[in-house]
Amino acid sequence: MRSGVRALAVTPTAAGRASAILLEVDALWTELVAKAPTADTPSMRNQLVCHAEFAAAKDAWYLEPGRPDVGYPATVAAACNPGTVRDPDVRLAGASPPRRLP
Repeated sequence: MRSGVRALAVTPTAAGRASAILLEVDALWTELVAKAPTADTPSMRNQLVCHAEFAAAKDAWYLEPGRPDVGYPATVAAACNPGTVRDPDVRLAGASPPRRLP
């Protein structure tokens, strides 16, 4: 639970952070879903990709299954946290627009 919301805490390893930097998000996603099959939703994937692209340096990435599926650009615009619960870590406020992923 985080801010009263069920959350999946993802603590990237050094290899995971390197993958995030290289935008090898498919490998990150495959590993995450293998470990937490209930995470396999579009919203959770958008949150993971957003954190990998814009918040790779954070100690942990919190993915909330209750967040709405608003699409990737809107997820980025919401600092990776769409919906009514705000991330207390607002370091993403100045994030650049999303890039097209491979």
